[in-house]
Amino acid sequence: MSVLVRVFPLGLLKSNVYLVYEEETREAMIIDAGGGSQYVMREIRKEGLKPKFILLTHGHFDHTFELADFREVLGVEAYIHKEDVWTLETLWDSGLSIFGLKMPRPSINKYFEGEPSFKFGSQLVKVIHTPGHTPGSVCYFLSDASMLFTGDTLFQGSIGRTDLPGGNPSLMKKSLKKLLSLDDEVVIYPGHGPRTTMGKERKSNPFLLDLDSS
Repeated sequence: MSVLVRVFPLGLLKSNVYLVYEEETREAMIIDAGGGSQYVMREIRKEGLKPKFILLTHGHFDHTFELADFREVLGVEAYIHKEDVWTLETLWDSGLSIFGLKMPRPSINKYFEGEPSFKFGSQLVKVIHTPGHTPGSVCYFLSDASMLFTGDTLFQGSIGRTDLPGGNPSLMKKSLKKLLSLDDEVVIYPGHGPRTTMGKERKSNPFLLDLDSS
């Protein structure tokens, strides 16, 4: 089964919103909800897709800014790691205040613990818990399609910040080492910036090179 990805780099900090779907079954999922709900919905209608759920990589406002709109227009549930409910509930107002904004925090009544799996079409989406940027940061791994959605854990040539509330440099190193166990051909879709591969990052990302030498 073929998996296709559409990326929408939108919102206040150009966070990547991903529409991921199986070409044959047309079943889809959305990863993160920072902005562009109208564009995602337009693509869903154009392609005749059937969205199953929204998966959040973590609770920072730039990845959840339009979550309420997404849930309303799509009519699906959103899921977040239980350890990042705190991030969403505690840092929403302070994050928006940087931009002089104030708006109601979106509600989430679905959360998961540990590293469960989700399914859309024939695809199994494995949760990899990667604390460091936030306590409940996660990556979503589609092993059959060799795709990894890393949120703000791993970027092309960089990693997520660990100096914000809830950040932890020691946990980030452990999380990155966990990701290093994946094959070189795995395509990485980060929360900001362009896609890359695990092989490229293993060879050139200075933060991963430091781990190999530690």
